[in-house]
Amino acid sequence: EVYTMADFGHGGTYAEYVAVNQSQIALKPKTLSLVQAAALPMVAQTALTALRAGELKSGQIVLIHGGAGGVGTMAIQMAKALGARVITTASGQGIDLVKSLGADEVIDRTATNFKDVVKGIDVVIDLIGGQTQEDSWGVLKKGGFLVATAFPPAKEKAQQFDVRANFIFTQPSRTALEEIAAMVDDGKLRPIISAEISIANARQAHEAKAGNGKIVIRMA
Repeated sequence: EVYTMADFGHGGTYAEYVAVNQSQIALKPKTLSLVQAAALPMVAQTALTALRAGELKSGQIVLIHGGAGGVGTMAIQMAKALGARVITTASGQGIDLVKSLGADEVIDRTATNFKDVVKGIDVVIDLIGGQTQEDSWGVLKKGGFLVATAFPPAKEKAQQFDVRANFIFTQPSRTALEEIAAMVDDGKLRPIISAEISIANARQAHEAKAGNGKIVIRMA
């Protein structure tokens, strides 16, 4: 039993069978079902890529925007496994979720603007973009990292605030998938699934408002 993600460069698909390059596929985590494993590849690889792009280390402080989302839930768990202090933004039911994943500090984004309560951050993982990214520059310590997944950060802003910035785009990788599977089987990472939907109702999944974790579509 294996798991992977469709290569965005060649388009995604809903199909019973798909041709996959052997360098982009790995044995699924032994402790997960196929349905659970299906929720991992894209979000877990994105989180892993983001944390590495920010060079996050044990003892550092990371601010993760949108911690209750698919990538955010993975990034929180991975950052804690690294030994980092995790601050994240969330709202509603997402607040209790991110706390259960180990977040050290949770900012209710509907009640508080993060820029007013945090400073001296080593790494910001920006999963939102827009004004959130704009407000993130000022909370970083000098030499810190802003890693974005939604919108490329401006080099001029990085220079202005004396920080570093990266924009990441995730590609499927066997090495990454093997590392993720090991984290799962070691009890350091678990998938967060908000719903399972049949392929017949796939449109419903796409029209659903962004929620906590991931939606899994069953082929049968």
